[in-house]
Amino acid sequence: MKCETISDVLDYYLKQVSRLVTAVQVTSGRFPEPIHNEIRSAMTHLARANALPQDAEQHREEVVRATRHLERVRLDCYKILVIVSADKCDKEIIRVSAIVGALDGELIRATEQLKQDRIALGVTEAEGDLATTLRKYDDLVGSYRTLMDAFRQKYSTDYLEQLNFIHQNTLAASGKAQNQALWRGVIYGAIASFLISLIFYLAS
Repeated sequence: MKCETISDVLDYYLKQVSRLVTAVQVTSGRFPEPIHNEIRSAMTHLARANALPQDAEQHREEVVRATRHLERVRLDCYKILVIVSADKCDKEIIRVSAIVGALDGELIRATEQLKQDRIALGVTEAEGDLATTLRKYDDLVGSYRTLMDAFRQKYSTDYLEQLNFIHQNTLAASGKAQNQALWRGVIYGAIASFLISLIFYLAS
């Protein structure tokens, strides 16, 4: 993002950064210290720029430095959102699998693809192309959101509760049948033992 004035930087913060900071606070329940430090540093550079003439070279340098700090805020926020999203996705898979067994193949493939995208994104970030990295992180966060929506649509709470109810009833019925079979075995064994003893008694 190329910001040339203090107004540009503030507009960038309002439109691109603040929503991510809010999302991190909502999804993770915390305000990470590194993000706080980056925002504080950005505001310090803006304050210095504001004290200088707009046509001064140092003014422009302070604006550029403030922008870079806010870009790092975006990057840190995206990383946290991806980690939280991936963790929620994994937990959802475990929870649903315990009820339905095998999951929808398309959703599983989508999950694996997102894991590969995360690995590829690490390579992009290492190459130093920050603009591309931020854009791909934004796409990745959106993809995780879409995947979770698909999970909720495919396996709604009502649907899972019905399956869980059926599963529990099946287990109960199975347990009852096993108990009945056990008692039949005990009774049949006792009768057989009695008959054998009676036969030996009569034979003697």
